[in-house]
Amino acid sequence: MQFVYAGRAFLWTGKMGVPHLWLVLTDPDPKTTLIITVMVVTERPHTDRTVVLEPGDHSFIRHRSSIDYGSARYVPISKMSGILRNSAANLQPDMTPKLLARVRQGLLASPRTINAIADDCRKAFGK
Repeated sequence: MQFVYAGRAFLWTGKMGVPHLWLVLTDPDPKTTLIITVMVVTERPHTDRTVVLEPGDHSFIRHRSSIDYGSARYVPISKMSGILRNSAANLQPDMTPKLLARVRQGLLASPRTINAIADDCRKAFGK
């Protein structure tokens, strides 16, 4: 069984020193083994409002939050699996299929998404 896949959610502190919810948007690419993830941030005046999450959209969300599409990144599956297995990140409940679809649509619509990531996601999402 695959440990990391589209729809997974995890809490990760990373280099920023503040834990954030990260969402996995793609299954591992069979050729590169990369996944694409995005970070959820507290909504602020400067944040991307392409997709705004409210409490109830995901069990982790306690206040209005935004998907930070500028944070979208490629992560090797080996690195992500290691981070999760070594407890450097904590798994959270998976996204619902409806939320995954909404976050994916936002990635393609956001002006802050890196073009290469948007292009790869179009292929991965079949768009």
